[in-house]
Amino acid sequence: MKDGLGEGRVDYLCMTRRWVIELMREGDKRADHLARFKKDGAYCRAWKDWDWRVVDFYFETEPTSKALEEPNYRAVLLRRVEQALKITIKGLGIAEVTWDVYG
Repeated sequence: MKDGLGEGRVDYLCMTRRWVIELMREGDKRADHLARFKKDGAYCRAWKDWDWRVVDFYFETEPTSKALEEPNYRAVLLRRVEQALKITIKGLGIAEVTWDVYG
């Protein structure tokens, strides 16, 4: 979805809840993604007073502890364990949650 200012696109908008969600993987350009939502960032100006999250998917590596200090950042770790896919979600201010998915 375009930001309306010609400065970029977010991955998902939920208009009824006023949520903005940006997706990324393996920490690639994390600082750039987060900066867009900070004061004077392109997304902050476009969606002022909206709730937002940056969701970072990790298949090969782990998030740094510094990344996990950002309150609006969530790391989703996906690992193959025997015949299951282990999914773990981490973030500041939330309890770490893990599921094993079979199928």
